[in-house]
Amino acid sequence: MKLANTHPTVHLLQKFCLFYNERNLESLLDLFSKTHKPFIWGTGVDEHLTTLDEIKNQILRDWSQSEISQIEFTANSFIHSDFPNWASGAFSAMIVIQGNIYKHPHLRGSIYAIQEDNDWKICHMHVSFPESTQPIGNSFPTESLEYAAA
Repeated sequence: MKLANTHPTVHLLQKFCLFYNERNLESLLDLFSKTHKPFIWGTGVDEHLTTLDEIKNQILRDWSQSEISQIEFTANSFIHSDFPNWASGAFSAMIVIQGNIYKHPHLRGSIYAIQEDNDWKICHMHVSFPESTQPIGNSFPTESLEYAAA
């Protein structure tokens, strides 16, 4: 995976993907702020992370439940502001679990970063899969929502 020399937070997103794909825990954790409390919303309802230990445990959980886990991006998938602190991107995910390949073409991620010791560090990250049961053009995934009579 080639890293582009771009916007600082886009570059952080790219490094996150690279280190996650390489399963390089030390380099991944080094991307996060040490002076400000990190905050991550993950794709699971139980993935609300507020410490580096929680982030580490979540990453290790991901890797323990898969033989391969890859996050891919394209150069044109990033959105960022004129300010260097925020960026988001569209990604695809490929996971191998017990020899079975699972692909999810729509993964979204965004980060907010700050400068620490002349380097950009992630303070906030949000990762989500769009609701696949929501038809294009509809605002709500009513097919998968639980109906509650008033």
